[in-house]
Amino acid sequence: MPSDRITDDDRRTIEALAEAWKERASAPDRADVEEGFARLYREQGMEPPKIVWFDSPMAGMVAAYALAFGGEVLERTPLPSSEPAPPHPLAGVARAARLFPGDTPQEVIAAAYTAAEGLVPAPVWAGYWVMKQAEVQTRHPSDPDHAERVRGTALTALTDALLPADRRGEARSALARIPDDEQRWWTVTGSVRHPADPASLLAALLLGAHGDRPLEDHPLLRIAPGLGPWWAFDGVLLATDPPVEVHTDARGRLHRADGPAVRFADGFSVHLWHAHRMPPGAIAPGWTAGEIAFASDEEVRRRAEAELGPGTVRHDEGDVRRCAAERLGWARLVRELGLEPVAGPTADPEDPASTLALYDLPEPLFGRPSRLVVRSGGPRDGVSLLVPTDADEPVAAAAWLTGPREEEWMPDDVFALDMEMEDDIEHVEEVHLIGGQELEPFASEGAGGTYYLCGEGPRRPVLFADSEGGCRVLGRDLKEALELLAAETLDSYRDDLDTDGLDPDDAAEIAADIETVEELIGELKLTPPSTPEEYEARVSSARAMSTALTLIMTEEGNAYEYRDDTD
Repeated sequence: MPSDRITDDDRRTIEALAEAWKERASAPDRADVEEGFARLYREQGMEPPKIVWFDSPMAGMVAAYALAFGGEVLERTPLPSSEPAPPHPLAGVARAARLFPGDTPQEVIAAAYTAAEGLVPAPVWAGYWVMKQAEVQTRHPSDPDHAERVRGTALTALTDALLPADRRGEARSALARIPDDEQRWWTVTGSVRHPADPASLLAALLLGAHGDRPLEDHPLLRIAPGLGPWWAFDGVLLATDPPVEVHTDARGRLHRADGPAVRFADGFSVHLWHAHRMPPGAIAPGWTAGEIAFASDEEVRRRAEAELGPGTVRHDEGDVRRCAAERLGWARLVRELGLEPVAGPTADPEDPASTLALYDLPEPLFGRPSRLVVRSGGPRDGVSLLVPTDADEPVAAAAWLTGPREEEWMPDDVFALDMEMEDDIEHVEEVHLIGGQELEPFASEGAGGTYYLCGEGPRRPVLFADSEGGCRVLGRDLKEALELLAAETLDSYRDDLDTDGLDPDDAAEIAADIETVEELIGELKLTPPSTPEEYEARVSSARAMSTALTLIMTEEGNAYEYRDDTD
């Protein structure tokens, strides 16, 4: 096999395996999974385990906790509460990362993985939030009746599988009395086996981990498509089914506007708004406009944690509020709050049947001033857009970040301002703007930050995102941004130069840095703010765009924190 690619035959093989995977995943079969596990165990020289099935990860966690720390009730050796479970002999077979032959070139693994990933993506529901919510709802249920039903069903399934009929009732009572312990829960959550990543598994099977058997007959292809989270104990395997419902948005993130994004057969579910975990009541039936706009952060946190569990909303009350507003709809929020426009209504030049109006939103929505333009009437009735807070004319505001793009002024080198112009920049995580406008990275910063040009049109604002969840707007175009950065860089150097007892060599180096920045200012014909008042006016102008350019972590659904001084 060539060292930098996979063959056409390999691709056809992966396509066939992917089809088999999708067929099994569309109709999970517990018997198929059990047969696959039995074969795997025998191949490892072990007797097949007793497999006990549960309808959800929440039920599985109840059973895993009971089996791990009440094992003597079930005539099994319990696990020590202070130590994680030892690696199970099956772990090396059931984890795809360990299946690749040791001498397989990395570029071949990457090629096989990429080919498989495009055919069968990883199950989006199998991430952190589902398991975290399963633990929280087991320990601190927002619906005690549902939690009690799940607990009772889980302990019944466990005792029915492991004990004779005359001992089951007493055992269930004993297991229900096991003390809740934080350290023990870490053991249970740390020992869970998560659903397999299809691309990793198919790539591993293709590249030689299947032994002499036909690829399509590998037991892992029977197990993985129909299995949720699972726990392997000595002689017992606790298995859970995949969810019965999974809903995603256009980006493939967990999302649903009128119910849970993930739901399991026993009713355990997780609500998410574009990947951000939400309290169920904020999704269905949804919070009112007044509750969203005027509740204090403390009230938002209290209400969210009443449904999600204590400690689950530590610093993201703003995100919960924002997502609840997006779910309600900005135009509807304006209407239900009875807000009066600050400008307009004005005839919409794009549609004679509609008008445009500007509104100031209540400050608690973003924790700082924000402004919205709303279209009323016509086929685009209700379409809205966050705009700069100093926008004063509805038509111009509606066209913000749009229009024909002029030739971009782009200097060759601004390294003196700690900006490195690059192609193919990758930020530490995927991000997007709240309004969905174009976001083009054009430079990086030494500590892992990224500079972006926002939107389209003749002037594109510059947004800086650091590597720790902070961002700031630097100017309405690149020239303004460089002028602000130049002023801040010079001020920083001059402060360093005024330090008492500064070493002469250090002073000379700082003086040279100042000269380099001043040369860059002259070369680029920049006009940095020269007084504190002018500097504050520039910062305020940039801050006026901050809510309209809110930066969102795509995979997590959280907003970056706006900071005037991030660098």
